Amino acid sequence: MKVQGFQIERFARPELTSGGPIELQGVSDEDILIRGENQSGKTHTFNALLYSLLGETIALQRGHGNAVELQLSGDLEIFRGEPGKKIHSEGQEFGPDKAEDVVLDRVGSRDLLHTHFLHSRLSELPLERLPQSQRVSRVLDATSDNLSDRIKELEEQMEELQADIERMEAERNSKERDRRRRQRQLSDIRSQLEKWSTVEDLAESGRLAEISDALQRDPELERQIDELTSEKRSLITDIREKQNERTRAKELEEETREIIIKALEEFICPVCEERVNRGEADSRLDNQHCPFCNQSTDVKETFRHLEAEKQQSEGQLEEINREIEELRERRDEVDSQIQSLKEDRPEIADLNSYAVDQLKDFDHDIDSIHAKAREERVEVEEALEEYSEKLENVEEEIAELNEEVSDLKEKRESKQARIEQLENEDVSTKLSDFEEAWNHHYQHITPEIAEDIHLQRNGEIVLVNADGRRREYDRRGDLADAEVVLLNISFVITLNQIALDRGSVNWETIVLDEPFARLDRGLKEDAIDHLRSLNTQFILTSSDEYIWQEFSHATTLSLQRQYKLTDFAND
Repeated sequence: MKVQGFQIERFARPELTSGGPIELQGVSDEDILIRGENQSGKTHTFNALLYSLLGETIALQRGHGNAVELQLSGDLEIFRGEPGKKIHSEGQEFGPDKAEDVVLDRVGSRDLLHTHFLHSRLSELPLERLPQSQRVSRVLDATSDNLSDRIKELEEQMEELQADIERMEAERNSKERDRRRRQRQLSDIRSQLEKWSTVEDLAESGRLAEISDALQRDPELERQIDELTSEKRSLITDIREKQNERTRAKELEEETREIIIKALEEFICPVCEERVNRGEADSRLDNQHCPFCNQSTDVKETFRHLEAEKQQSEGQLEEINREIEELRERRDEVDSQIQSLKEDRPEIADLNSYAVDQLKDFDHDIDSIHAKAREERVEVEEALEEYSEKLENVEEEIAELNEEVSDLKEKRESKQARIEQLENEDVSTKLSDFEEAWNHHYQHITPEIAEDIHLQRNGEIVLVNADGRRREYDRRGDLADAEVVLLNISFVITLNQIALDRGSVNWETIVLDEPFARLDRGLKEDAIDHLRSLNTQFILTSSDEYIWQEFSHATTLSLQRQYKLTDFAND
């Protein structure tokens, strides 16, 4: 399928069509030259063709109110604009709800089609935009015998499994924090039980009455015990508060994004009762959305707030640790002083802090203290049973989550193993065949400077000359701009021919925006000779009069400079 005409009524900027629609009709499968000086709208026209076919643009805000029509061989007409896409195909008209599917069904893979549009910016060329792994995927798409579809399906399943793993790991992390909290609560409850039981035993044995008599006979001793016990209680509270400060300070030592994502583990949606997994949170933050509800928001303010808090906390961790150590040392000193008093007065050796408080609160009324201790002991035993059960439930939930995470990871690894198996069965052969065809076109498009291309399994591209010197495509500075351009053009030519042969696309057109701007005269001649030798339709934009002469065989559309069109960076 080739382009037979197009009409641009409105697109991106009103200045583009201020002199009337840009149109070209009646093309009979031949090449198309879009010629014009700088700021005449060539790159916008390039983008209008891409927009009409796929609804996308490259390095351009397409705006609103567009109206672009594209006529293709095979009786297919595509209109895209307001109120939406519609097409005429083989005598039938399809509206926005079906038009996209019909076009892709007739023309081919969206990803492959997009690769056929080569922008004038180096950074927007196909091999530049595609991550290494996706280069291999694109080649497999072109050589497709459904292997790529099977691998893509497995990769999607792996992504779903990974999302489930992250969600469950977040839930498990929350449960583990809950477990640590329950363990601390149980430790406190057991300590309370021990102390209330001691008070009860002392009251029942008569020892509490002896201790009471000893303290009442020595008010100074009672005062010292009261003060030391009160100070110890205050020190314990201070230590816990400082430990909480230390926990927060440690959290602030992490990256700001990590702080936000970890905080989400504590939140559960009240509607679906699900957590936001790490991948979703990352993606939402990248899109300037709230990581929890996915609403558009200015997350920069959150980052600024956390960064300010991080700056304020710098150096605090060491200071907090020092303060905790000082508090602990003072607590130990108080303990030592209490123990020294007990050693000096053996009759109060069994006294604990709870007994001190009760003697003071009940004014040494032993019967009331006994009743209070018995009542508290029963309540604490019930709390111990309740919280032990809660801890047991949390631990069971953690064990179940660990088992589920383990099962999901096994399934994910199984999918990965299957992908590797499928790739090993077929990918090597397909990459080798593609590499051979790519070398053929590259050698013919630039015989003066061409070197052997090696396409690695990981998507890395290496050029090797006759002396064995290796240069890497992705290592900046290894390749000249001209080489980058010609490698991309020959890559897309190869991709198109193989995809056509395999039936992966029904598209015989490559659209080039100022493709030869970085080439000297000799390289231009070789490249043009090779392009003209192919049965592929080339649509190219150019402001170079030499190119206009060499493409005199092509159907030509001349654009006039638009002086108000001041930001055509590539025209």
